[in-house]
Amino acid sequence: MEPQKSYTFDRVVRILLSVGILAGLIWLIGYLSDVLIPFTVALLLAYLTNPAGYPGPEKNSQSGGGGFYQLVWHHCHRYFSGLVRDTHDCR
Repeated sequence: MEPQKSYTFDRVVRILLSVGILAGLIWLIGYLSDVLIPFTVALLLAYLTNPAGYPGPEKNSQSGGGGFYQLVWHHCHRYFSGLVRDTHDCR
C-alpha cells in the first residue's frame, strides 16, 4: 500500500479551485442549455449535411461549397433573429 499524501496548503487550494471550476462549468452549461441545445442540433445537422464543407470542384470556387458553415449560420441567424423580434413585439 502507498502511504497517504499529506494535505498541504498548496494541495488543498488546488483541490478547491478544481472543484470550483468544475461546479462553475456545470452551472454555466445548465444556464446556457436553452441556447446550447439548438446550436448543437444545428451543428450536428450541418455536419451531417456536408461533413467536410468541401468548396466544390475547383479549389478556389466561389460558387457552392461551405455547406457546414452556411447551414450553421443560417440556423443560428434564424434562432437569434427570432429572439430579437419577439422582444420588440412586447410593447
